[in-house]
Amino acid sequence: MKRGLLALSMTGAICSIASIAMAGAYGEEETAVEQPAAAPVEAAKAEEVKVEKVDVFRRWAAFSTDAETSRGLWIEAGMIHAHEGFLQDKPGEGEHDQISSFLRVAYGQELWEAGAEVSYDWYRQEFDTLLGDVDDDDHGFGDLEMFGKVIPLRTKYVDLGGGLVISAPTGEADFRGFQNYRGSFTTDEWGFDPFVTAGFHAGPLHVRTSFGYQVYTGFNDYDGLDYNATILLPIGDMLVFRSEFDGFHFFDDSRGTIYAHKDEVLDWVPGFDIRIPVGDAEFLIRPTGTVGLTADSRDWGAGISFAFTGIGG
Repeated sequence: MKRGLLALSMTGAICSIASIAMAGAYGEEETAVEQPAAAPVEAAKAEEVKVEKVDVFRRWAAFSTDAETSRGLWIEAGMIHAHEGFLQDKPGEGEHDQISSFLRVAYGQELWEAGAEVSYDWYRQEFDTLLGDVDDDDHGFGDLEMFGKVIPLRTKYVDLGGGLVISAPTGEADFRGFQNYRGSFTTDEWGFDPFVTAGFHAGPLHVRTSFGYQVYTGFNDYDGLDYNATILLPIGDMLVFRSEFDGFHFFDDSRGTIYAHKDEVLDWVPGFDIRIPVGDAEFLIRPTGTVGLTADSRDWGAGISFAFTGIGG
């Protein structure tokens, strides 16, 4: 019995010595490894970076000169029908119907935006002349409009910036309309419209205004001052009411065409946006109307557009 216990003790001692020898030979040392304590859930949540979504409300008639910018890609397509019954100084009465469709694409961030817009228009005009009645209709592409702007000042209550709208003579060369005061039809000339723009915020109410000086390279028939004042009021999370006053003052009212004698064009452009979330973006349905407020304005108009906003913002 004693021999058995002695043999067992010697075996254990030999194994211990062998283990120490092996550890020394390979440079290994048994040490206790402390595991870091798991961070509390509250601390992990505090470290998360939260990016709040910015609600973007835009004008309809004066989109390019708006003090607001798209946060990402903006794609919009729409159409509006306008009617004008007018009394020409020479020689008689008449009326004019115009249907304008457009595609608008813009990309921007908080302090800048750039974009382009092109239109395709149908018009019908019917009026009396000294030589008899004239009944004409036509259709074609309008000029390409490109714009860029920066809004360096953004505060809780005021936004302020400026930019430039460029009209390229890409439309139908023989396609002109009675209301060609903003490049809706071709002018066969390059146009430049530097502008200043501002926005004011009071609670949910947004007020926007802009002023631009439009000039063309080859003639001054359509040179003038464009201006816009807008009220935007969100109602809940899915509706935004729009009320725009969009105008243009001609510097020269003696153009030698049947489109002459336009001095002041001013339209009230009411409408609303229906906002439908689509992931991180939004789909907008934008019904819009127009009411002419001066003798040179269209009598009325009605239209609608559809937009995807905030894509890639």
